[in-house]
Amino acid sequence: MGHSGLLPAAFPYSSLRADAGTLSVDVKNTGARDGVEVVQFYASYMGSKVERPVKRLVGFDGVAIARGQRKTVAVPGKLKFRLAPLPRTRG
Repeated sequence: MGHSGLLPAAFPYSSLRADAGTLSVDVKNTGARDGVEVVQFYASYMGSKVERPVKRLVGFDGVAIARGQRKTVAVPGKLKFRLAPLPRTRG
């Protein structure tokens, strides 16, 4: 029993933006094959006088990206945004 030796797709993000009520980020497939990534946007309520969750999912979208290609993923936002990247974890 063996495997094909192909590495899975990898998707680094860049250029996180909030423009005119839309959140967007560029996603590139740096892996060895085509793949699909689900991009999730989270918001936190820093300085809120009301107790709130540490972070809340405010939008997501799935995108198919061919190897070596880059796409912009955008979702409408309904909050006032101050952008700060969170560490990305996989598990």
